[in-house]
Amino acid sequence: MVKSEYERITSNFAESLQELAADVNIGELSASVNISVPVIYRYLRRESVPSLCNAIAIATHFGCSLDFLFGLTDKRQSLGKNAPPFCEAFRGILKERNCTRYRLQKDTAIPSQSIDDWYAGKRVPAVPNLIKIAEYLGCTLDELTGRG
Repeated sequence: MVKSEYERITSNFAESLQELAADVNIGELSASVNISVPVIYRYLRRESVPSLCNAIAIATHFGCSLDFLFGLTDKRQSLGKNAPPFCEAFRGILKERNCTRYRLQKDTAIPSQSIDDWYAGKRVPAVPNLIKIAEYLGCTLDELTGRG
């Protein structure tokens, strides 16, 4: 993923978070989502993108979709559903879309070891890869993570 794509993701996330947190005390948000205040401020300053776990916690707190949080849709969509382990949702959507890990790797250039680790539940993808996979499979981030 090129740097400009990463910058777009961090910028979209920061804008959405600023909008959602406009009337919220950052300290209270921090306590509610179990993310330190300095980390939340790094998100707001466009210095980093949250982990999948942190993004889900923030989306759940605000009752919005991951797609809204990352600027992929203007529709806020209220989602109260907790996400299953990523590997379960990932295996399910690959099966549903009739896509093999090999095909995913070849078409997205994501390393096969990463895909295998996600499939086995050893790790979860970083948000830029999550977005790349969702775009490739033609699904939302919430569908990909089992929230939607």
